[in-house]
Amino acid sequence: MTVHPLLFVWLLSVPICIRALSHPEPFEHSTLAILDIKEIHFRKKDGIPFTELSGLAYHAKTGMLYGVSDQGFLYGMKMAVHRNRIVSVELLSARALRDRSGKKLHGKYTDAEGLAWTPDGLLVSFERQPRIGLFDVDGQEKRKVKLPKPLRKSRRYRGKNKMLEAVAWSPEYGIVTAPELPLNGESGTRHTLY
Repeated sequence: MTVHPLLFVWLLSVPICIRALSHPEPFEHSTLAILDIKEIHFRKKDGIPFTELSGLAYHAKTGMLYGVSDQGFLYGMKMAVHRNRIVSVELLSARALRDRSGKKLHGKYTDAEGLAWTPDGLLVSFERQPRIGLFDVDGQEKRKVKLPKPLRKSRRYRGKNKMLEAVAWSPEYGIVTAPELPLNGESGTRHTLY
């Protein structure tokens, strides 16, 4: 059985995050193995630059690697892996993220940070306007995800670019997200996952 490098890291990361919620003690014996590193360079695709990549999600069945950028773009890449090594990464598509009415995201709504694959599509978390949306692989928003109450108001965050930095999905636990820094009024040394 071949274990794909990005999938391997994702599978280890989700249980660690969930365990941190129920067991806040330090992980003295936790390890992650980096199986491979691949430097990639792409020219513009359909007029969209490949820049400011902030989140990645891998779909093992199709071999597709998806990425989002701070500029509100979604990239679709085909990743070939052999014996736990990345053989190639090909940029197949680049699209602007669009809202449910099909309009391109603009301004503070474009700052995509986190990305996670689910059976229903791609979860994207955003900064500057805290939210999570479920998108299809072409960048069209299918629906908004209702945030836990502490995460809904911008004033709860420590800065406009310190909002929802990460998102993950687990079949067992559902959506897990976290701001870049603890919320206002919370200890600066204790980070909460929602």
